[in-house]
Amino acid sequence: MSKRTIHECFEVVKQAASQFDPTVAGYSLLIGCPMAEKEHRRASRQYMHVNHYEGAVCCARAAERLRRNSLLGLFLHEFGHVLGGPKQWQADTAAFELFGFPIRYDARGVQFVRM
Repeated sequence: MSKRTIHECFEVVKQAASQFDPTVAGYSLLIGCPMAEKEHRRASRQYMHVNHYEGAVCCARAAERLRRNSLLGLFLHEFGHVLGGPKQWQADTAAFELFGFPIRYDARGVQFVRM
């Protein structure tokens, strides 16, 4: 994939999330966040996080190697945090209840959705 694909997936999920909370429309994407890079080096399943910078989803550059269904799953999960709460189960529950997609985890523990 590419940075363009990451941005496209981010925008699709952000637009859907903004239907539930209009403030989400102002969120931005930061690819290459130093903290996201460090987290990914420490745990290879960790690609993204929210609430590090207000109104931003941060993403490690390594996400460029992910497939679209993983990028969408990760963004759904991260916006699930924004809309549902800080715990992992809250994010996954919000993603399912609001967007209708169950978040699945591959063998490495990386989120994805089946399209």
